[in-house]
Amino acid sequence: MKKITFLTLVLALSAFTTHAQYDVNVFNTEVRPNTSGMWVVTSNSGEEIEGNYRLYDNDFQKGIITTKEGKKFEIPALNYNIKADQLEAKISKDSVFAFNTSSIVEVDFGKNKFKTLFDPKKYSPTFYEVIGSFNNQTVLKHRTVKVKPGIVNPMTQQKQTPDRFVQEYAYFVTNEKGGLDELKLKKRTILKLFDDSAEKVEDYASENDLSFKEDEDLKKLFNYYNKNS
Repeated sequence: MKKITFLTLVLALSAFTTHAQYDVNVFNTEVRPNTSGMWVVTSNSGEEIEGNYRLYDNDFQKGIITTKEGKKFEIPALNYNIKADQLEAKISKDSVFAFNTSSIVEVDFGKNKFKTLFDPKKYSPTFYEVIGSFNNQTVLKHRTVKVKPGIVNPMTQQKQTPDRFVQEYAYFVTNEKGGLDELKLKKRTILKLFDDSAEKVEDYASENDLSFKEDEDLKKLFNYYNKNS
């Protein structure tokens, strides 16, 4: 892995991406297409929507991108735009660059690690967070963002509360055919994943007061299983 300038990264991504130019809908932004991604120019126009549509709000973090060529690039200010389903690098106060997802296979923020998988509904790759792996299978989390309309006064038709971004989540487990099966975060469902080690994992969860519905606790359970299986 190496630290590089932003321009070098863009040129590197451009060298092997074959994805055509495309448009991405981003709230309150103007998008300029590019073969390796696009510039996202922040605009203050439009109605304010409360809440957050990025993984780390506006606090961009250091992240490591792995490309299809197996190359790794460390980006000092990176974030995941959940609404647009794209990685964004903050270049300056008002300049953000959105990477072409087709060029990326993985991104590691340290605390959160994502991989791209093809989404047949969108007919394009999308980001899934890796929660844990077991027996050559992986549990993944998919994030989406919707806008929850604010309350409107029926008499005046004026908004009493603003619209708000709301994040929603769905969990999946990879199957033998290479597809994804939806996974419900229930104790019984999670323990079934560990087969003969289910009782040991259950005891470990009980001893350490771990939840079967919290991401960080689930990661600890998978780490325990992989170290002791």
